[in-house]
Amino acid sequence: MNVVLNNMTKRYGELAAVNACSLEIKDGELITLLGPSGCGKTTLLRMVAGLLMPDGGQLFFGEKEMTLASAQERKAAMVFQHYALFPNLNVRENVAFGLKAAGIPREEISRKVRRALERVDLGALGYRRMDELSGGQKQRVALARALAVEPNVLLLDEPLSNLDEKLRQSMRRNIRALQQELGMTTLYVTHDQQEAMAISDRIAVMNQGVIQQLGRPYEIYDTPRNAFVADFIGHANILKGKVLSRDSGRYRVLLQGRERFVKSKKSFVDGDAIELMIRPEAIQFSENGIPANIQWMEHLGSIVRYTMECQGTELLVDRVNALSTKRDQIGDAVRVEYDDDVLVVLE
Repeated sequence: MNVVLNNMTKRYGELAAVNACSLEIKDGELITLLGPSGCGKTTLLRMVAGLLMPDGGQLFFGEKEMTLASAQERKAAMVFQHYALFPNLNVRENVAFGLKAAGIPREEISRKVRRALERVDLGALGYRRMDELSGGQKQRVALARALAVEPNVLLLDEPLSNLDEKLRQSMRRNIRALQQELGMTTLYVTHDQQEAMAISDRIAVMNQGVIQQLGRPYEIYDTPRNAFVADFIGHANILKGKVLSRDSGRYRVLLQGRERFVKSKKSFVDGDAIELMIRPEAIQFSENGIPANIQWMEHLGSIVRYTMECQGTELLVDRVNALSTKRDQIGDAVRVEYDDDVLVVLE
């Protein structure tokens, strides 16, 4: 089932927690709402769930308008950040809760609970108490409870935030595989950039109640629309240059003391200031490059991340941590270079 949001808005006094957000989630697609705390992503999710009523805009599930419909009418299931499991009920009873509330016959409840637990590999733990489960198992119980009601739309609010890093990686693969197997339309909320990149068909980056950019993970990373998106997704160097002229469909730009040629859909005139982004891994050490000084180094396993002063600008440079790599030190004078085609013009 596709879900369409048209100019959804939620205000708290003068504050627009969500400001005229429009989004279409295609049938069977997983879209992630990604952004910092307070950006409006959970508020938008709760409006889709029916737990908050919007102050403006429209919401459609398929062809049916659901803007003011109750949560029960929407047939959407939500997995909460803190699971919202009942400590006095065992695993099977927790998974069966929504089915009982819907008045489903007992035999059908048993069948649906068994199938939901098997899907999350908890079939043998049906009679365990909540205090006998690990964090990952509790997360899977919450997911099984959502799946048991066979929703049209699955909603997940920071479902992995309480797990350690390795378990989060494992669980996000499980969630993605299950979502693809069931072909379930899914809206997923997280502040974790890697999680969003790994699990999503498309990502909607939010800030201050507004969707800043919507696109596939590689589009968001490779061609961010503005400085906020560039800096929030991974690491980015934001450089300021000056437009010198337009030449054969490209702009000739003065950047860090050198002339560069960049493409842009945005129009500039000679003399305009221009802001460009380059990722740390796109910069190489080069004997004939731009002079720079190493100010800081971080050994991050597979890479070494350098912080450099380069033509009056702080520059992050990532270098593969290979045994054959020369070990530069803090204070060393080096030279760096990058190709024109890795520069992205920002709005």
